[in-house]
Amino acid sequence: MANRCYLFAIDTVETHKAAQRSMIGLGEYNHNIPLIYQILCSSDARMCRSAVFSGNKNAAIIADFKKGVDKLRFFLEQLGDVGLGDKIRETLAWLDEPHNQFEYLLLEPGEIFELESDTDKNLLKELHQNINELDQPSLKDQAEHYQENNALDSWSNFLYYEPKGCIKPPKDKKADRHSFTVEELEKYLSELEQFRCSHVSLYATKQEIDRVKALLPELNRLPNLTEFWPKGEAVQDEIGKLRSITKLILTNNQLDVLPDGLKALTQLEELFLSANKFTEVPDVIQGLKRLKKLIINKNQLVELPSWIGELKHLRQLNVNQNKLRTLPVSITQMTELSEINITVNALNSPQQELETLLELPKIESITMTGNHDAELNGVPDTLWRKLTLKSLFLTKMVIPEIPTDIARLSQLTSLGLSNCGISKINENLWHLTDLEYLNLSNNPIISLSTNIANLARLTELNLSSCELNELPDVFQSHRHLVNIQLRNNNLRKVPPSIQEVDGEQRRTVNLFENPVYDS
Repeated sequence: MANRCYLFAIDTVETHKAAQRSMIGLGEYNHNIPLIYQILCSSDARMCRSAVFSGNKNAAIIADFKKGVDKLRFFLEQLGDVGLGDKIRETLAWLDEPHNQFEYLLLEPGEIFELESDTDKNLLKELHQNINELDQPSLKDQAEHYQENNALDSWSNFLYYEPKGCIKPPKDKKADRHSFTVEELEKYLSELEQFRCSHVSLYATKQEIDRVKALLPELNRLPNLTEFWPKGEAVQDEIGKLRSITKLILTNNQLDVLPDGLKALTQLEELFLSANKFTEVPDVIQGLKRLKKLIINKNQLVELPSWIGELKHLRQLNVNQNKLRTLPVSITQMTELSEINITVNALNSPQQELETLLELPKIESITMTGNHDAELNGVPDTLWRKLTLKSLFLTKMVIPEIPTDIARLSQLTSLGLSNCGISKINENLWHLTDLEYLNLSNNPIISLSTNIANLARLTELNLSSCELNELPDVFQSHRHLVNIQLRNNNLRKVPPSIQEVDGEQRRTVNLFENPVYDS
């Protein structure tokens, strides 16, 4: 046992299953969890399964990558001259590189906590609460302390990074998924033909373009290859030669066009184009008739093409964080579409777009945001009668009162109605007994019904920034509830059942900015 904590960058919240294909190491530290790690993992942090240790229990913390880097930058700015200017600049420059941008940071403290498990069973919970307190005022205080004690004199012990940005393949090369540099792939390719390698992540620099051109056709020798993820400066115009792949990931590659060669990928079912520079959906996608998933969020799209309706097999469409003002009428022709995410855009009339989406016969999941004009953010009555819905996230839409008809949405497992002006909750909400996630944050809700006990399958509950004065003592029935967010309310006391599961304190309960927390 090394008795270390580990810090990773990762692109999925499904930490355990997806770890080997998407995460890279950022650092490790002996016998302690340094402040640097805690700062990086202090934005939108939540507990999750470990990606490196077996077991189903929450044993790690996952947090937002970009926000964490921003917090680290703020902290370092407060330090002034600590004799580490070059090291700090080098590290931040690496974290800012487009091909080093990830979705999440993953903190793995399991080895350290195991050492102390006999004396404290709630160390992960305490760590989670501590890092949630790392706001700007506290970071200024921490910086002052570090300056006085010269605590950053061994910067390399706090944070390192892998310049090539990839995990080395296992020695036996039998794992199903691999990430490679160009040099590694050249070395291992002949051996990988013998194994069921279905995923290849390839990191390449500008200097390696010619080598990549020669490598891509050779990848067709891998009989089970279905997924390809080129990172860095990997050559895009050669991808069309990988005709067997069904999943292509081109995230964070600074792309504004796609090569015509993609037309040859007739088997492609999943295409990821997140965090690039597209101002329009590339026309080459029109010919990908088997496409089931299109992820093109975090770009600069101003509209979706009318031909989008020709993608008859598309089931999932993610266009959040773009500049869309409307959705094309042809979207109603996508009869297989079951999931759409259009949050953080510039929709002229969210209510009208929501009405259009409700015409889709198989729609199960809708995630969207209202705009600055409340009159255009109404919710049509037909929403509460769309029986196919399983996941519904509406932010800044106008819903003064959750209606009686919500009970019809009996298949809902996830419901998020944040910042919707909800002041009254109809009792029928508590009839949705399959709910696992409920977010009613930023609404003027004063109290909760005792019937919330009916939602016995809840795993996460978010009631932050409401106006709650009290809570019912009914949470003993929520055996699966592990995360309760109650930040910024008017709670002066909380019932014992809020934290306990079977008599033990096994929940994360955020009570910051409540009188009960300050008392």
